[in-house]
Amino acid sequence: MNNVSNKLDRLPSNYTFGVEIEYTGGATFAQATYFINLLISRGEIRPGWTVHYDSSVVDQQGQGAEIVSPVLTDDEQTEKELKIITNYIKGTGGVMNEQTGGHVHYGTQCLGNNIEEIKQFLKLYTIFEPLLYKLSTGDLDYVRPGCGHYAKPMQNKLFKVIDSKTDSLSSLFLQLATTVGANTTHYGEHRYYGLNFQRLFEALRQKPQNITMESYLNELLTKGIIKDKNGHIISPTIEMRFRNGSSDPDEIMRGIRMGGQLFVAAKRKNYKKDCINSLYRHAKKRIVYIFDRLVEGNSNSPLYSDCTDIYEL
Repeated sequence: MNNVSNKLDRLPSNYTFGVEIEYTGGATFAQATYFINLLISRGEIRPGWTVHYDSSVVDQQGQGAEIVSPVLTDDEQTEKELKIITNYIKGTGGVMNEQTGGHVHYGTQCLGNNIEEIKQFLKLYTIFEPLLYKLSTGDLDYVRPGCGHYAKPMQNKLFKVIDSKTDSLSSLFLQLATTVGANTTHYGEHRYYGLNFQRLFEALRQKPQNITMESYLNELLTKGIIKDKNGHIISPTIEMRFRNGSSDPDEIMRGIRMGGQLFVAAKRKNYKKDCINSLYRHAKKRIVYIFDRLVEGNSNSPLYSDCTDIYEL
């Protein structure tokens, strides 16, 4: 790709991610499943790509589905496969509209096990949340209304966690789970945030008895994979749900790098912390936050006017 995404640095080679590409119209679930399996058998895409039936995007003719990637890394093969997948969707008449999202899952090793760096990531996400939504409109030119329920902003949820005086990973994630809510299963209301930690919380409930929570978290946040209490290998993710659906592989790749670079930036030792702290203080003043009232999904609405002055400090 010689496009906008190439102006962004590639993510580190140890950063893993996966994408969910939702579309409506075009190929049915069965048709898409057949074609994806055909591409795999031909060696055009790697094994692990799957098609899921998603009633929220299937139209009245039964057309539409969600195509889910295997574990990916930021390289030319991933770019190639995203182009093949999106070309297939467009070629069969599939489109991305207000019902379709473009969720990205990052491996937990992207977050790391340093408490201050984790808080720095949460701080950076909090600061740039309005900008992330506005830069993630995909094939639309506005934030989809569904974000008001299925990908709610969580700036106000994170202040307490960021400002906490926690001295251990276990206490930090306990507070995070308490603050944003932890589902008993994956399919619960608490996963409907722009930044979703529910798969990580699920993994913590699967901790073996012969290991402390602190050790379990250290290993999980370092390697990105771990064995649960049943001896099964699991690799939970941190999901960014705020992105709209896109049929442009360059736009998808740009979004992956944009979100991933927040993890990278949080680990920089020479980061200008005074500037970040100033931006963070500014964000905290917006107690009544514009995205808490996201209902119209129109980027030209006065509801979005606050997004333009984040850098005016």
